[in-house]
Amino acid sequence: MKRKLLLATLLVAGALGMRAQTDVTSTYLKNADFSEGPVTSNNVCGYGKDVTGEDVYGFQAVTGWESVVLNGDNTNATFPNSGMGGAVFTYGSSNQLKGNNVSAPAQSPTGSSGNCLAFFGVWGWGGYYYQNVTFPAGKYTITIPTYCVSGTQANKSYIGFITDDNSYTAVTNPKVGEWTTLTVNFTLAAETSGKVALGYKSEGNGSGANPHLFFDAVKIEFTAAVVKDRLASVLSAAKQANATLSNSTLATAITTAQTVYDNADATQEAVNTQTEALSTTMMDVLNALGDATFFIKNPGFEESTAETTNWAAQEATNSADYESTGWKLAKSAGWCSSAVVAYGGEGQVNGVNAPDADNAGKNGNALGISVGWGGTVLYETDAITLPAGYYTLKVNTYNNNHTATQFTSKVGFVPTVGTSLLSSKRTFESAKWETDEISFILNEATEGKIQIGGTAGNSGSGNYAKVFFDNVTLEYKSFLDGAKAEWEEALQAAKDDKADKAYSNVTGEELTALNAEIEKAEPTTVEGYKEATTALNTAANTFKNAAAAYDALIAASATKYTVLMYAADSKKAALDEALAKASDEKATSAADATTKAASIFTLLRAYVESNGLAEGMTGVENKTELIAGANDPENNNAWTFDGNKNDPKSNEPWTDADGTNVHSYYDGGDWGANSWTTTMKQNVTLPAGQYLLTAKGRAAEDVTLTLSVGENSVNLPNSGSTGNVFNNGWNDASVAFETSEDGAVTIQVTATTTANHQWFSVSDFRLVKLPSYVPVQVKKDVQYSTFVIPFKADIPEGVQAFTVDGIQKDGTTLDMTELTGEIPANTPVILYAEAGVESFLYTGEGEAATKPTAGLLTGVYAATVAPVGSYVLQNQNGDNGEGLGFYQVGNAAITVPANKAYLTVPAEAAGAKAFFFPTGDEATAIAGVNVLLNNSYEGIYNAAGVKVNGLQKGLNIVKKGGKSYKIYVK
Repeated sequence: MKRKLLLATLLVAGALGMRAQTDVTSTYLKNADFSEGPVTSNNVCGYGKDVTGEDVYGFQAVTGWESVVLNGDNTNATFPNSGMGGAVFTYGSSNQLKGNNVSAPAQSPTGSSGNCLAFFGVWGWGGYYYQNVTFPAGKYTITIPTYCVSGTQANKSYIGFITDDNSYTAVTNPKVGEWTTLTVNFTLAAETSGKVALGYKSEGNGSGANPHLFFDAVKIEFTAAVVKDRLASVLSAAKQANATLSNSTLATAITTAQTVYDNADATQEAVNTQTEALSTTMMDVLNALGDATFFIKNPGFEESTAETTNWAAQEATNSADYESTGWKLAKSAGWCSSAVVAYGGEGQVNGVNAPDADNAGKNGNALGISVGWGGTVLYETDAITLPAGYYTLKVNTYNNNHTATQFTSKVGFVPTVGTSLLSSKRTFESAKWETDEISFILNEATEGKIQIGGTAGNSGSGNYAKVFFDNVTLEYKSFLDGAKAEWEEALQAAKDDKADKAYSNVTGEELTALNAEIEKAEPTTVEGYKEATTALNTAANTFKNAAAAYDALIAASATKYTVLMYAADSKKAALDEALAKASDEKATSAADATTKAASIFTLLRAYVESNGLAEGMTGVENKTELIAGANDPENNNAWTFDGNKNDPKSNEPWTDADGTNVHSYYDGGDWGANSWTTTMKQNVTLPAGQYLLTAKGRAAEDVTLTLSVGENSVNLPNSGSTGNVFNNGWNDASVAFETSEDGAVTIQVTATTTANHQWFSVSDFRLVKLPSYVPVQVKKDVQYSTFVIPFKADIPEGVQAFTVDGIQKDGTTLDMTELTGEIPANTPVILYAEAGVESFLYTGEGEAATKPTAGLLTGVYAATVAPVGSYVLQNQNGDNGEGLGFYQVGNAAITVPANKAYLTVPAEAAGAKAFFFPTGDEATAIAGVNVLLNNSYEGIYNAAGVKVNGLQKGLNIVKKGGKSYKIYVK
């Protein structure tokens, strides 16, 4: 796996003789000894819990010094997120750094009185005091007398000189209980701006573990000298390279550079010129070669002596040292084993042999490493100085442990000064050659060591890969070629991302931006390649990160919802419009997609909430106040519990349509039991009437959660704690019920399961009293229903209404006449809906006829047993039935529900077993009449395809909305 990092070499005092140092503190710093204060007269806190009385918080003002908060808010007085404090204290004063009540030391490092600067940080926050300075080229020493009262676990130091590119800082944790002079040495090859700073970033722990530091008498010393450190490093790298390459061009450049280096009177400009010239020549030579492996002695371990026995892990360190052949054992631990063994030989490392041959099928040696119990084994080369450029270090690896693959690689380049650049490989597949590699960039010629090894977790070595390393290579590219290779890699990755189906839904500005970067002309300079690479990676990451939002919108636009009987039509229409737009209009950006998806769910929630309050009806009365503790789970006493009493919670609430997500709820279940049932009941006294009870609920998948009133019940969702309409698994469920007289009804929630680790939640009870209404429903799989109502009513959209006038000549087919516009009062009809009608409510007033009759249909306004010999609408299949039709009633009592109708026929037709709806062209005529409404069709054609002015007798073809409908006229 590749890991690309930038190593900025730290410049330290080199081999040049130092000239006398000059104290330049007053030139660059104000108030370096903090004598100008101002001295705090308060205790100083790292948080804003008490900003009155004796305590202040955060960084206090210091003359000449500014402060910076690395994270946290130094101005927030109410929330504890500043996490650090500092101020000028007087030696021996009673004022403290609060948290551990730390006071300043009694006196200065010289035993005198005066002032010092205090600083501390907590909980991973940090900052520092600083002054901006610009130093000319030269060598510098900054000394800071420091007193640590307590704490040793600071994270990153900001004590010293900080620039945009490098930080020259001292150790964060000086000795506790005494004055220590912290020293920072650095060399600048050119005029450099930065900050002289005092502070640190703390570890992620409390104030007691982090240092409480006091600073005094900061001092800056300067040596005016020509700086040759960079030239010395470049010369070292060039000489090491040419010892193997013997390149005449490089040799000439070395000679020229060496002359300048040895010239005591050389100017800084001449030194810098030769540094760049030699570096450029060396990069050109190595870039043409493409291989820098020659810097590594014995890269294939062929010069090492192979072990011939089992080099086993023991409690004490048990690793071989091959220093004489270019590799030195840098670190080992107990219960580890490492040795060079021959391919196909008898030598073993912790009980395993090397494979029969190397990655190229050749004989020779390999370095094997086995380690356990958190141990680390490292081998390293002698120190080498690598020229500036792009590098890829590769090592071929083979894991011969057939039962384990985990092993943290430590392969990489370890600079003498700076951060190690190591592989990120953590697994090694068994019995297979793999490549462990890391790519890195050196901006300057840099001294360091090539390292091989690894670390195990905290168990025996048999649980980790036993890895053999061989054939180490070090590839090289110049800055231009390296930058170009990175750009080519980023360009191909961007093209691959664009073609990846996982991101195919991203169609807005993120795709446009990615295309723009892909289509840009190839750069020609190092900086151009770097900028283009950064832009490509940024555009590709933005493109990929946008996919989740676009996917979420597509999923939201495909939302299927249940049509709710009591919800407001306007809220259904708004939801339908948003769904249609989401399907038709592509999002312009991830943000737009997120907004559109959120709007859909907001409208869906509003629609569902509207149903719970029956907003689709007029004359509704909200009776929720009659339910004690309807939205107050803390009020457990309002309910009677059987089984496990609920535990009120609020950590996984639902989200309302208005975005509110702060709610409490009843939560229960017996987590450890294999089987349980819990009920919560409440008696509510209600006047006679029709009611709708709604609650929000959720449950684990193996729980049945039911809301009921008397015999009426509904299941609440049991899909777990994620998703659903209101998030976190929550959704509404409603149950309608009727009371015939004033009195009490029992509201009950029942949760039951036969599995362990189950739970349920419920809350947000709503109760509304409904006006008198008549529900209309035509099931989609049936398409027909009977209906009667005591008042005039409009025919619902998508529905046709027919009276039954007689029986056709065949003796079994109904003769039907369609009504237009409305259904008259007390007129029983047959309703037809091709797509079904989920729910439709009629509310109104009218006088119900005692026995409403129209044609052959007789309606009922209360559940009525159909007369023997009459016919009722049924769907009978099989040997004794022919599907949907009106079947004759025998001696068995068949009840016709309220607002439905039964069929009676003349005596001459009464012998038929059943009567059916028209089929063939006549049935098509019924299904197609809707296309003629409002004259909204494009044209009518006869069977020959000739356009006619209106419906003709026989077959008619009606075209509407790009579709054709057959209508047959008798």
